[in-house]
Amino acid sequence: MATKDNKNPNPATQPAPTEPTAPTEPTAPEENKKPASAIGQYMYIGPAIPNSGLRCSCVLCGDIDDIKKIFADEIGKYKGLLTLIVPIKKLVSSRRDVKTSGTHLNAVYNEVAAEIMKGEQT
Repeated sequence: MATKDNKNPNPATQPAPTEPTAPTEPTAPEENKKPASAIGQYMYIGPAIPNSGLRCSCVLCGDIDDIKKIFADEIGKYKGLLTLIVPIKKLVSSRRDVKTSGTHLNAVYNEVAAEIMKGEQT
């Protein structure tokens, strides 16, 4: 015994296929979006800060204001620490300056290192 196929043999009476739609993602209000110029990559080029996660050559991605908030305690404790968080675009010259005696970055590096040593001795 033959079974009847449930498909409609007349293509003219079949419903038109619908095109799949892409899922929509909720979008944030425009005022919450940060400009692309404010978000970047930075590198910490100072000495390792105990119990903080900041180590030399640590890459930090995001908005500089967010980075400041994350490391607010360390920035408050070690004067000049923020100077040692440099944009990747300036990394080559900044690393050279950290190693060159008499430069501002070298002086800041040495100050932070001395503060760390002083804190470890107490």
